[in-house]
Amino acid sequence: MVVNMLLFQANPVSKSLDKDSVIHSSGLFFWDRIPSWVPKFGGATAPWGLVKAFNRWSREFGLYWRAERRSRARRAHIIENLISGKPVTALKIWKTGGAHWVNLVKYSGEKDRVYFLDPNPYLENLPEDKRLQSQTWAEFEADWSRLVWWSRLLGIRNEIITYSKIL
Repeated sequence: MVVNMLLFQANPVSKSLDKDSVIHSSGLFFWDRIPSWVPKFGGATAPWGLVKAFNRWSREFGLYWRAERRSRARRAHIIENLISGKPVTALKIWKTGGAHWVNLVKYSGEKDRVYFLDPNPYLENLPEDKRLQSQTWAEFEADWSRLVWWSRLLGIRNEIITYSKIL
């Protein structure tokens, strides 16, 4: 999603990168993205896999951006990046033990709210004004800081991916 956003900013008529290309042509190993055929966890992309895929496609398209993983991030890390106009990808972990990456695009201190784009395909069918999702910081933080057995095992906690322009 972030690659496509940057591609569009560089050239509004450029072709978008599709999910299948990312999954099958990013050079990801089993530990980067668990194959979809694995029960319960199939299709999960690890933070290091997301960084690897982004950096590969950024080079491919000459975008001059680099992704970096930040584990055990704090609120200040997110706000600092968003205020400086850099997207942030965050891992939300649900109470059920599942997880999902979302792309944070704005923080409102006035409303103490975070705004994000969710790559969930269901949202593509919503009207444009409903695609931008938001939560209070407390709601977002509950999912973002949640620990479950697999996140403890893999050392995944308060995960974000930050993006910086390569000069």
